[in-house]
Amino acid sequence: NSNASMDYGKDLDLTIQGHFTNNQGTMNLFVQDGRVATLNAGHQASMIFNNLVDSATGFYKPLIKINNAQNLTKNKEHVLVRARNIDYNLVGVQGASYDNIFASNTNLQEQFKERLALYNNNNRMDICVVRNENDIKACGMAIGNQS
Repeated sequence: NSNASMDYGKDLDLTIQGHFTNNQGTMNLFVQDGRVATLNAGHQASMIFNNLVDSATGFYKPLIKINNAQNLTKNKEHVLVRARNIDYNLVGVQGASYDNIFASNTNLQEQFKERLALYNNNNRMDICVVRNENDIKACGMAIGNQS
């Protein structure tokens, strides 16, 4: 399902026996006990993403959103997706059809990382851009500075 939203991460890891495809949807992960659940795909996982930008932030719309990220255990590796093979696909929107944009898999992995987002409540905390005074307050709220 293209552009669907998927919420998981409370209590249990998610296991899918076959292939998993995220076709430009948002995976909402929730932190519990200092960790996020891992999505385990039995075979291949495909991450399909685009270049759409969130006009409110000026950054790419997140493909994976980690909620309450301030509660993650620090200095520990957190595995978000595990599969035999993870395939990254960047698509561009032109009218109603999608045109594949070819790039090296390493380059696509780097671009995919730009679609991961960390949130403290509703405030994005992994990147802060200050355009005006309101942005200064929003960035402070995201990193836990309430003043």
